[in-house]
This record gives sequence, structure tokens and C-alpha cells, in this order.
Amino acid sequence: MPNWLGAGVPPGLLASEVMPVDEGPIKLRCLILWDPEPGPAGSLPGLKDGLAAELREALMLLLVERAKRWCLTISSEQPVLVSEAELSAAALGAEAVLIVRPTMARLGKSHAEDIRGDLAHGCGVIFGATLGGGWYLLTMSPVRQDLLDAAGNGTDGTAGGLLAAATKGADLEAGMLRAERNLETLDDLAAARVDPMTPEDIAALIGV
Repeated sequence: MPNWLGAGVPPGLLASEVMPVDEGPIKLRCLILWDPEPGPAGSLPGLKDGLAAELREALMLLLVERAKRWCLTISSEQPVLVSEAELSAAALGAEAVLIVRPTMARLGKSHAEDIRGDLAHGCGVIFGATLGGGWYLLTMSPVRQDLLDAAGNGTDGTAGGLLAAATKGADLEAGMLRAERNLETLDDLAAARVDPMTPEDIAALIGV
């Protein structure tokens, strides 16, 4: 599989934005859930009628790069790009895993702080739901196959099954981050164009 993540820190990125936080005893394996085949432009089909192919390609690569940089603020491990088919093999065996869907463009410091706080307080699963009923971020400690199965690829409708699997039998404490909008549909695109909190680099690509 091609590695579209690139290497190093993009020009202009402040060193403070990529310095990992103090991890304590928990080591997070960071996975970015995205299958780049056959190419980055094909990964945003829902935006086809709103953005030209070259802009979708640039946007997808930027979203993946932003997810990579955010992962480095919470873990000292380099994030790994995985497809849905590769997810279980990549996640199982880790002490704790953090899975990010890169189409959520507003990952920030508060998300990282909330995850570390929830882990410190004993949450076994932490996830952020999307407004469409999917999820944009999932953390597990320990990693469980049943939760990976319930999580699927994070698209709309998977959040309910994930929460049910996490709390089944009351054997796992779940933490929930605030709901966010992914950038995957024309409605998402329209909302991002009028949202003052849309990151500047994203806004420049989508025509704000």
C-alpha cells in the first residue's frame, strides 16, 4: 500500500505542535484509518460535486497529514496508515490503541487532553461520535476484538453499536468526546465553508 503520509514536519509547523505529551505508563499505538487505493482523490467521493478532483486530492492529503501531526501530540510513536482490512492486525497486541479517521479536520489539544484524562481515570474505551452517528476517533485499553468488530470503519451508524459493545455487561467504562462533523459530504462541505472554526489551511482549499 502506498504511504501517503510523507515524512518529517511540514514547513511552517511549530515545534510545539509536534512535541509528544508526557505519556506516563501507557504507550499508545496510533493508527490512521484510511485506504488510499486507488489514490487520494477517490477517498472523498461525497465531495465530488463540490470540489474538483485535484482539490479533493490535496484536501485528503492535508487531512491525513494533519491527523499525523495531531497523533504526535499525544504519543511518541509514529502513526501508521491502515485500511479497514488491516485494522485488527495492526491494533491487536498493543497495550492501548488510538484510531483516527482523518476526515475530522478539527482535532486539537482539547481532544488529546480529554483522551489522556479518561485513560488516567480508567476508561477502557473512549470515542468521539460524528454528527451522522459514526465516529471520528476511538481509543481502547486494552484492545478488544469485539470492539474493533463493532466499530467497523467508523461511518454513519456505527457509534451506537460501538457504545453497546463497550458497555455490554457493564464490564468496561466508556468515555465520550464531544460530537464533531466529519468532512465527507456536501452538507459537511457547506458547513465547513461557513464555520469560523474551520482551520485556515482547510478553509483555503475548500474555498472559504
